[in-house]
Amino acid sequence: MTNVIHAVVASAVLAVGVVTGATAATVNFSASPAVQGPSLSQTVDGVTLTATGFSYTPTSTIGSTVTLGAQADVIIGNQGLGVCDDLSPSSSALVSCGQPLVDAVSNNGGPELASFAFSKAVNILSVTFNQNDNNDDVDLYAGSPLALVLRDTSSLSGGPTGDVISLAGNAAFEGILNFGVGIFDFGPNGNNSDQVRIASIEFEAVNVVPLPAGAVLLFTALGGLGFMRRRRG
Repeated sequence: MTNVIHAVVASAVLAVGVVTGATAATVNFSASPAVQGPSLSQTVDGVTLTATGFSYTPTSTIGSTVTLGAQADVIIGNQGLGVCDDLSPSSSALVSCGQPLVDAVSNNGGPELASFAFSKAVNILSVTFNQNDNNDDVDLYAGSPLALVLRDTSSLSGGPTGDVISLAGNAAFEGILNFGVGIFDFGPNGNNSDQVRIASIEFEAVNVVPLPAGAVLLFTALGGLGFMRRRRG
């Protein structure tokens, strides 16, 4: 009897809702005059994205967790979002933010990573970069805020503006709450002092659409009947 109850409950849970993607939305990182802080947030279509910056110890192995270092201010200007090279959150004047890019150069505070936390689960569709050249490499992460996992390494082939990496349909970046962009020359172009600004992130929120109560009961009954048939067989 216990097994029958478990089967019915499981069927009910699975039938409560269907996961769907919402309409695509874009967070544009552009501000004039520039804004700077330990974290910066924007809300688009009911989803709040909060950006923070870090130094980090990168990994070249897909599936490995990155080690974050000191937190740094993030800054948004008219060319996009970057990470300040002072490697410490500060409320001081913008003049203190030298080389405000996501930077691989150690003298500029690199390697650096921009971390993005979403207020609800999203599918990342694309990331657009500015101020890159045709041989910059970026590392793309997903996971929890302090345990981002390397999921992809991509090479930017355009520049200096509007270079897009498409992630639509990439399961590693679907249904996630945290996304990261790091830069440390681990891509196909090797060590070439990579520096970029993040111009925008396109995403779609992941929605759970409730099924009608009658459908829930129907699926529950079918699940229970299926279990009973297997048991009798």
